[in-house]
Amino acid sequence: MGAGFYRSFEERYRGSVEEIKKLLSFYIPFVLTLKEIYPDCTIIDIGCGRGEWLEILNENGIKNIGVDLDDGMLARAKDIGLNVLKMDCLQFLEQQQDDSLAAITGFHIAEHLPFDVLQQLIKQARRVLKPGGLLILETPNPENLNVGACSFYMDPTHNHPLPPLLLNFLPEYYNFKRSISVRLQEKEALRLGVAAVKLSDVLKEVSPDYSIIAQKDAESELLGKFTPLFTQEYGVTLNTLCDRYDLNIEKQSERTEQAFVEISKLSSSIHDINECLNVFARELEKNRELQQQILDLKNSRSWRMTKPYRYLGLQFHLLRQHGMKQRIKHLIKRCLISVAKMLQRNPGLKNITRKILYKMGLYQIAFKIYGRIFPAPMYSENTAVFQDMRIDAQLNNSSLIPESVEKIYRMISKNN
Repeated sequence: MGAGFYRSFEERYRGSVEEIKKLLSFYIPFVLTLKEIYPDCTIIDIGCGRGEWLEILNENGIKNIGVDLDDGMLARAKDIGLNVLKMDCLQFLEQQQDDSLAAITGFHIAEHLPFDVLQQLIKQARRVLKPGGLLILETPNPENLNVGACSFYMDPTHNHPLPPLLLNFLPEYYNFKRSISVRLQEKEALRLGVAAVKLSDVLKEVSPDYSIIAQKDAESELLGKFTPLFTQEYGVTLNTLCDRYDLNIEKQSERTEQAFVEISKLSSSIHDINECLNVFARELEKNRELQQQILDLKNSRSWRMTKPYRYLGLQFHLLRQHGMKQRIKHLIKRCLISVAKMLQRNPGLKNITRKILYKMGLYQIAFKIYGRIFPAPMYSENTAVFQDMRIDAQLNNSSLIPESVEKIYRMISKNN
């Protein structure tokens, strides 16, 4: 592999220097806590590559040394003046004194090493670390199915994926005091649990990287400074996304079942409405049939022939109900109303009748009877008849207009 190949490959598929520095800034709280304990400490970065982590350490005032075997990757680190060595990382650690280093870091280097070399590296790391010193190894996360099945093998120098449980077991086996698996670079919405998990999230969005952070034994006071960092939960596991996905499916199933229940209720309601409409339609049809029967009956010959008998029967019934006197008054009133309406419709006949009443001296009597038949307030047409009578009396210079007539007229005029 040419000297520049791997650097070009990393820049395209690993990410730019700025992107890598942003990702590696996650570890700053760990190393700053170390600096509080060991102000003059030195941190070794094995497989330092272009030197992004070394730059972060320099920015935070922490001494550091980078070790790598690839000239192309080291070229950029040397160009910006970083303290780097071209050397095998295991040989470098074997040359270090016991309890001499505050931390050993390796980002995306473990997956390049044969497993026996990785074991020796962790064993040597425990020897050279100061009490409470940290070992940080970051690697691709095969729990992410897309990473484990595909993107891991994009790098031709990768050896094999390292499951989190396996890599976490190694520092435990070599007597580190404690270690945690830290999952990294997942979507924030999934980490916070605010997004509904889809199948594509289960397949692709588990934390794509993880690291093991192991700590060498030390006094309890020193270890206590790191306890908040070691007791947090980081990232998103495959099991977590699977559980969320199953829960989401269950909720969707519940919503679907509820929707079917509502649809069933709606269908039942629609069925009831249809039944009501059918009943209404049948009753309407019966009503139409009855109306037609009534119409046919009224148009029938027998109905016309029996009309006098029905009328006589009705009058006999009313006579029994109201008495002879009341029926006679009603008959007279109807006749007078008919006469008054006829006179209103025929102005000529009305004038002749008025004159006859004047000559016979019956006008006032007729007017009183008219007033009793049509008590105030009267209908407009009746008011007009009375007004005509009053005017005619004035035209004939009659001074015999009763006071009661004037009073009735004023009442009628006011109401109308």
